[in-house]
Amino acid sequence: MLEEDLKDIEVKVEVLQLIKETTIPLFYRLEELLRDHYTKTYEQADLSLTFLIEYSSATRILLQCLNKYIDIALDSNLSAVPIPFEDFTIITHTSQVIEQGYRSRVGYVPLWIH
Repeated sequence: MLEEDLKDIEVKVEVLQLIKETTIPLFYRLEELLRDHYTKTYEQADLSLTFLIEYSSATRILLQCLNKYIDIALDSNLSAVPIPFEDFTIITHTSQVIEQGYRSRVGYVPLWIH
């Protein structure tokens, strides 16, 4: 990739906030499933636990990135915030993982209704 392709990418704060709002419910679902597993309320099989951990990690990473750039924008009173290419890539990748998570099941639990 050329160095000029690695420029900051301007993203509207509204878009970041929308992504955050749609991610938070999945975050809570995943946290509940992890708590259930580790308290032995409802244990997951190894493969299901691996997926659960992957989705949970992606959700945490995404929310931390979003919070960082939303805070920067709000503190600076910006309607759009420049995001370094590397962080933008992390945001898009984790968003894709999370979107897949919404359509998945962990064990017998579909994440979109847990």
